[in-house]
Formats: sequence, C-alpha cells, structure tokens
Amino acid sequence: MRTMSVLLVHGAGSSGAAALALLGECLAPFGSVQTIDDRTGDVSSLTGHLDMVGMQVGLAVGVSLGAHALARWAAGRPQSPQLLLCLPAWTGEPDEVARATGHTAQRLQVLGRQALLQEMPDDADSGPGRVADLVRLGWGSYEDRELVHALATAARQRGPTTTELATIASRTAVLGWPDDALHPNAVARLWTESIPDSRCFTAHSLDPIALRRACRRAIRWLAERR
Repeated sequence: MRTMSVLLVHGAGSSGAAALALLGECLAPFGSVQTIDDRTGDVSSLTGHLDMVGMQVGLAVGVSLGAHALARWAAGRPQSPQLLLCLPAWTGEPDEVARATGHTAQRLQVLGRQALLQEMPDDADSGPGRVADLVRLGWGSYEDRELVHALATAARQRGPTTTELATIASRTAVLGWPDDALHPNAVARLWTESIPDSRCFTAHSLDPIALRRACRRAIRWLAERR
C-alpha cells in the first residue's frame, strides 16, 4: 500500500494520544499519522485547524466530535481528502445524546473526575486498550475545569445535517459501534445513507479490538480507489 499522510482529529474530552491509542495501529499502514490536539470541544475551533492543514493529507480521520468537525469541514468542498468518520454522535441540532454529554459535564463539576471514573463498568475482559483505559487516557490530559468546559461546549455543538452530508464529494468510510448510547450506530448508518460515496463499517461488539477490525476493513475499502 502506497503511504501518505494521515490526519487524526480526536473527540471532546479526549486527546490526540487517546485517539492514537484507539486507531493508530490501523492507520499506520496508510502513512504517517499527525494529530490535531484541540481541547475546546468547539467544532469551529476544529474546523479552523482543518482549514490550515486538512488539504495537505491524503486521509482525514475524525472520532466522535472530530468526525462532526471533519464532516462539516468537507461539506460542499469540490475536493477534500478521503474521510474516515468514526463514531458520530448526532446529526444536526443537539439531541438526547448531546444532552447526555452535557449531563456528564455537570456531574464532573459536582462530583469530580475520579468519582465518575470509579463508576465506569469494569471491562477488564475486553483486553488491551479497553474503553475505560481510553477514557482515562483522554480525561487525564485535562485539568478538571478544562474537561468540564470541553464537554459542556461539545454538548451545544451542531452536528452536520443530512443536507450537508449529501454534499461531501470524497470517498468516505463511517465506523459505528453497536450498543453505544453516546455514539448510536443508527447515526453512523444515517450518515452513510446521506454521503454519496460512502460505506458503513460496524464493529461486531462494543470493544476497541472489534472497532480496530472494522477500521482495517474500512482502510482496505478506501485504498481501493487511491
């Protein structure tokens, strides 16, 4: 596979390091991976970064809010890199998923980060890079006040509309995760139905290993037309 550069955009309350821990090993064969590390939770801030570097890469990958930013940035452009949109959370105006994100921000402000991390289910049987570890890695790079602000801001952000998604010209793979209340697979499927040249790849279970397998399938599909 001919290599090219890859841009990776993390989600709200996460970090470039956490996004790399989730998907880095899948993306490495596609080329060198650079990250946008933005702690604001603001889609406009993310698209500002994309305006500067987005056209310099062959593949742009977004996770959660990062996927929202990439989709809105690519919408209406006659040319853009191939896209890998991972775990989109909502479409259009903030919905119940966004409100759940806002509720997490409120609980963080009241209870603190450690209390919420202790409430996370023990998924020790899911192997290396389990979901809880990835959340701890992402949250651990924030100050408490910074984390609350990022999640509260993300909860107010508009996602791409179906009309905007329909104007994405580049080949796009969408990754979904089953049974994830904060990243419903129905949203991944709606995005795929709306983007003209796209395909949805759904992990078989709610764990990072399954998501990486789906990511590799998506990478192979994207590579067919390079």
